[in-house]
Amino acid sequence: LSKLTYCYLDNCFVDENYFPNPTVISTSLRHLNIRNMTCSLFTLTRLCQCTPYLQYLSIMFYDDSDQLNSLLSILSITRLNIFFESSIIILQHLLQNTPNLYHLTIETYYFILNGNQWKEMINKYLLKLKILQFKTSSVAIGEYGEIQFNEILDSFRTKFWIDEHQWFVQCHLFRQDIPDTRYYIDIFTLPYTFKDFPDVTNCILSKSTRPYDNEYLTCDRVINLHYKSTYF
Repeated sequence: LSKLTYCYLDNCFVDENYFPNPTVISTSLRHLNIRNMTCSLFTLTRLCQCTPYLQYLSIMFYDDSDQLNSLLSILSITRLNIFFESSIIILQHLLQNTPNLYHLTIETYYFILNGNQWKEMINKYLLKLKILQFKTSSVAIGEYGEIQFNEILDSFRTKFWIDEHQWFVQCHLFRQDIPDTRYYIDIFTLPYTFKDFPDVTNCILSKSTRPYDNEYLTCDRVINLHYKSTYF
């Protein structure tokens, strides 16, 4: 397959969900989509070493190690689509080593980045970034739900987000009262570009940074709509 430029890999074997370390170098591959297999920092480094001209990469990423030195600079990739399950430190390290990104699509869990944190990383590491699409789901934000919700949303209402880039976000606030009161937040960029849209029947507050907050969401790429109701 010396002329292969586009590759889509999907793993249906539940017990083998880690992407193997590649051993063959491909100088033709430009577009790689890996589904249902997770990559670590080490595997990602090896993968990029074996695909020196890769421009687009879509992966599921999981790494709970602290071996940050394992990742080398990845200069060829300009578009990254990543389902990210790791820490903020590893995310920062990953973005630091992909300085030529033009388009970043990312889904995260377990932590949330506010607008100021995103701005700092973009201005420091991603100077060529033009398109940013992110989604963060079900992150606990503490006992002062609405106050913290508004603080997070306001961090995306700055000149950097609204005037310089025209990047807008939507926030949903959820409340759980059993066994005690807890608040959770979903936040994502607009228009919505992800295939799964979460259940929002327990949402107690929804706001966006768009100029007209009462406009309907654009969700023309949603494939799976999750909905819970006591009537079914």
